[in-house]
Amino acid sequence: MEFLVQLKSSQRASAKDSEAIVLRVETYNYLWDKLQVVMLVKYCEAENEAYWILLKDVPAPNQARKTFTIHIPKTNSLRTIDWNEIKNYVRDVTMGKLEWRRANR
Repeated sequence: MEFLVQLKSSQRASAKDSEAIVLRVETYNYLWDKLQVVMLVKYCEAENEAYWILLKDVPAPNQARKTFTIHIPKTNSLRTIDWNEIKNYVRDVTMGKLEWRRANR
């Protein structure tokens, strides 16, 4: 089991209820095509805090654009993440993909 993390950072934190990540559509497409689960993380130096979102929870971007903005809720703090929930999700996705691969040989 494995999952990928795309890490972004900023010195200042947003005054809003979410942190923004600007991602290239090309990068989104590359990550979306990976077999592994992908987590996007933004670290804010001023708060010494990081926020996360799974790529599956990000709305697909307009493919005609070069970049798009992802808003990560500040309620998704890495300090309070339930790693067992993430582990179980990664395991379920991995097992589902392995079962599909075995059935389609």
